[in-house]
Amino acid sequence: MSVLAVVPACVRDRHDAELLGRCLVALWRTAPGVPAIVVDASPAGRGEELAPVCAELSYELLPLGGGASFARAANAGLAIAEDVGADAVVLHHDVEPLEPGWLDVLTAARGDIVGGRLLFPDGTLQHCGYQYSQLHGRFVARMLFGPADLPASLEPAVCPVGSALTLIRHDALVALGELDEGVGEADVDLCLRAFAAGGTCAYEPGAVAVHHDVVWSGAAPAQAPREFDEALRRQFA
Repeated sequence: MSVLAVVPACVRDRHDAELLGRCLVALWRTAPGVPAIVVDASPAGRGEELAPVCAELSYELLPLGGGASFARAANAGLAIAEDVGADAVVLHHDVEPLEPGWLDVLTAARGDIVGGRLLFPDGTLQHCGYQYSQLHGRFVARMLFGPADLPASLEPAVCPVGSALTLIRHDALVALGELDEGVGEADVDLCLRAFAAGGTCAYEPGAVAVHHDVVWSGAAPAQAPREFDEALRRQFA
């Protein structure tokens, strides 16, 4: 099955624009021939630079309008992947895949939703999937700030994964629907729905990228995100 790359983008300043440019060039370099759609949720007047960059790389640009949340921007691209019958690989606009082959690793892995290994720019671990923390009462990133070659981080795992470098199978798009825009951790919520439906979510360390971890500045979070953290506590505590 074909794969469509979905890049939700929120460009607020030159720094964001530079990171997005690096993301798109890295995607073009490491996954040649893979079509991509950049969903522009930048504030008014901030996304003008996207059109020539996307055109040069032969990527589609979907203007969404400023103020959209990450989940809404991602959903716009995921809906297109579902409509064309493709798997979707979501990349945050501040993610840089490091070497060719990462997408092959994700597609070959077993899982309806598969996430990669993300590093901070200093080389420490940023994300290796999620685990439920009894101490904090919520899901937290596994092995956060550990060294990049931490042995445990090099082992695949069955666990919820984030949305920064994530493959979602077409069948899962159809079965699970969109990211829930009403919850604070829409990626975790999607994975929990996948598990509840009898599917599998997996962490695959062979797909590696640098994640600059810029905070999304689209729409403000809802006043009451449906008590998501409390629901997780009741289910897993």
